[in-house]
Amino acid sequence: MIDKHLTLIKSSDLVLLQLEIPLETASHIIDICKENNITTVLNPAPAIKLSKGLIDKVDYITPNETEYKVIFDCEYNDGLKKYPNKLIVTKGEDGIDYFDGNEIINIKAHKVQVVDTTGAGDSFNAGLSVALMNKVSLKEAISFGNKVASISVGKLGAQSSMPYKEDLD
Repeated sequence: MIDKHLTLIKSSDLVLLQLEIPLETASHIIDICKENNITTVLNPAPAIKLSKGLIDKVDYITPNETEYKVIFDCEYNDGLKKYPNKLIVTKGEDGIDYFDGNEIINIKAHKVQVVDTTGAGDSFNAGLSVALMNKVSLKEAISFGNKVASISVGKLGAQSSMPYKEDLD
């Protein structure tokens, strides 16, 4: 199926993946993207143990705190420092952490009335990816993803809670 759509994949600037598809499929797509200099964002949900080789191939990996513990065999801060500007950990009401090469940065969570967290990670990753495509800094991209996710948790459902662009203004 993937090979049938190589032209489409190779014409992409960014590919966003999650692990609800088989790992073998995701790995194949990541290899194609790496060979063709296509930015990849991996939302490792549901979490499974991942090889260092796979993690090294993606441009961004975005586990939540629970997923981090499944994927990485090291202390939290050590893991962040091992993957500067690549490992972005979402922490719900505690915001989002990443290491910028100099320090661990925490993007504060927006204070919102939480109705349903279903789809919050998907919303964050979609927002992050859209912002990256708009060539903003990583910090700005994470902040935008954070805003998208904070709006999504204010409504019921996964797809139905994802905001439209006009909801972000």
